[in-house]
Amino acid sequence: MSTAISNKINHIFKLMIMLVNDKELYPQDTNLQNELEISERTLRRYLENIYKLFSHIVLIEKVKKDDVNRRIDVYRCSNKDQDNIHILKYFANNTSDITWVMQLALENNPTLLENLSKTEQNSIKSTINQDTDTIEFVTRPFEKFSIEQQSIFNALKFAVKNHEYKNIAYKYEELEELLDVKCLKILFISNNWYLAIEAKNNIHRLLRISFIQEISYSKKSNYQKSVLNKYNQYYRKIQNPFTQYNVKAQIAILQVSHSRAKYFKSNMKKFFPSQRYIDEDKDGNIKISIEYTQPIEILPFIKQWLPHITIIEPEYLKIELKKELTEAIHDLD
Repeated sequence: MSTAISNKINHIFKLMIMLVNDKELYPQDTNLQNELEISERTLRRYLENIYKLFSHIVLIEKVKKDDVNRRIDVYRCSNKDQDNIHILKYFANNTSDITWVMQLALENNPTLLENLSKTEQNSIKSTINQDTDTIEFVTRPFEKFSIEQQSIFNALKFAVKNHEYKNIAYKYEELEELLDVKCLKILFISNNWYLAIEAKNNIHRLLRISFIQEISYSKKSNYQKSVLNKYNQYYRKIQNPFTQYNVKAQIAILQVSHSRAKYFKSNMKKFFPSQRYIDEDKDGNIKISIEYTQPIEILPFIKQWLPHITIIEPEYLKIELKKELTEAIHDLD
């Protein structure tokens, strides 16, 4: 390898290290030119090469520098928190299409704008407030966490990201001490947050995060990311907290009466990801199919629509529904 090529590689590598360490670089920086013993033109070319290779993480911004006394192109690595704020400001000032999303985000996390100046905070809040008289959220898609729960939630996000084992104190009905569990993924299902874990003996579970009392360090450190591979398809197909892992799905064929059929036609929002429109008879009743892994995954939904939904098949699902309805009527007597 020639000396010229070797120097170029060393210079580019050094510039990349500077960017990763949050340095702002620009071709007119005479101190940097002298340090690398290169011209402004060469420095510009190196920075352009880096940008072309890593444009997904390197940004170019127009910034005024004192030593140049005008606005110039400055290269830096993206900062997730800082750049998300820039995006938020852009959408708040240039569109109203997502103000309702921002409204919910701020309700869920009031500290979202704390890195902005008061003027910028007021500008964004003013834009959001313009929709408050138009849009009313009667139900909220997010759970309201206490300070303690939010702390647990943040710690779980870190554990999932870094493929960590944790010890978890979990109380649904009785307190459980779950030791050395793999924190696999955080899921938002049926308007609630869940932590997917792999416990001992490779048992997969979903834990409602609001029922987690405490998390602590495990004696084990990190699991291999490849552990997630066997669950990827399950996470893509999960319908609600009762969708079982590694259980073959069955198909329920349901008939919806003509008076409610409009809510289940092919152009309407689905109640289940696996929901499929089949056909419509001459009276306007329609048939649909829904996949499920256990009766509790689908029966509560069917009960909500009684008497306008009937089970055509399978037979055992009809029997299970009749049993539950009979018990409920008996309890009313």
